[in-house]
Amino acid sequence: MNLIPLPVNLATPDKAPFTLGAGSRIVANNAETKKTADYLAAIFRTSTGLALPVVTGTSGDADDVVLLQTPGEIPNLGAQLQSEAYTLTVAADTGVKVTSPTSDGVFNGIQTLRQLFPAFIESKQRVIADWSAPAVEISDAPRFDKRGMMLDVARDFKRPDEVKNIIDSLAAYKISTLHMHLADDQGWRIQITNDGRKSGDTIDYDQLTGISGKTAVTKNLSYQDELGHTGFYTQKEYKDIVAYAASRHIEIIPEIDVPGHTSAILHAIPELNTAGTKPGIDEWGVVPADGTGNVGGSTLDVASPVTSTVPGACVWPDRRHDHQRLRPHRRRRVPCDRPRQLRRVRYQDRADYSRPGQEADRLERVRYWRAHSRRRHPILSRRHS
Repeated sequence: MNLIPLPVNLATPDKAPFTLGAGSRIVANNAETKKTADYLAAIFRTSTGLALPVVTGTSGDADDVVLLQTPGEIPNLGAQLQSEAYTLTVAADTGVKVTSPTSDGVFNGIQTLRQLFPAFIESKQRVIADWSAPAVEISDAPRFDKRGMMLDVARDFKRPDEVKNIIDSLAAYKISTLHMHLADDQGWRIQITNDGRKSGDTIDYDQLTGISGKTAVTKNLSYQDELGHTGFYTQKEYKDIVAYAASRHIEIIPEIDVPGHTSAILHAIPELNTAGTKPGIDEWGVVPADGTGNVGGSTLDVASPVTSTVPGACVWPDRRHDHQRLRPHRRRRVPCDRPRQLRRVRYQDRADYSRPGQEADRLERVRYWRAHSRRRHPILSRRHS
């Protein structure tokens, strides 16, 4: 049986397969499982043409799909994550039943269920087929909390609808995080407005997207010599993407590189091009747009007073919930969920790390941060996937 990822425990009892039919329903026992039921129904209705009404309850008939969020630990999973664990039973005489102590687990369970049906269950148009799934008994949970993909929109922009399509594909394979690379040398992809500027700050932050939202990889091409696409996300569009991902139980992790990888910032904002910035400026007084795929040659002037006054973009969403924050954060561009719990500790010069046999021939100034929270910070706690 081809299931991706392979469940921890999988049995195939000698029972008749389950078949979706005209009388089939999707039963949900609370508001969270109803969201998952609506999501599943929308997929199955399109391809099967069946009504598949979503109803509230704790049990169903033999032709129903039942989604239950109930407390308790699922046995025989060892050290696997109970927070996303689920059981799935499928048979003609009992119907389909997904159980989990969490909404994340129920959502994971229906992704496995989708793979049990014929592939055309994912069709965007109606298909005449026998919508049967083999009898199985599954208990499953992921090994890792962070199961992710990185999407580099800095070098090749993806429209919001394209990002949502990617999110849908990730959800089908129980991917839990989408790392969005929003800024690098080649482009700046998130709208930062002038709202809330500090008194005396004359920098026009709209130019980040006004200028560097129009750049991308245009040189040193490789795959089919296709040019990188340009564009940016408005704050409204980005919030919508975060909410869409949350509805698929996926966390968006934004990345904005500083103080290096900053050609797009320096190209857009002349005031930041001071004595210590790299690479050198052009005849217009700014770092040129970088259309190559190269990195490592640009940096902000961290010793310049103007650099330390530039607000950052705090765009960290609360994990897997429908609300998120997008607001200025004056203590650099550190993704965070509680920016007031971070404070600047110090600047310190240190030698660059070099490969064996090479000398550390330059110094890099680093800004340190200290978290002030009993709760583990999602970035600083270094939780590996």
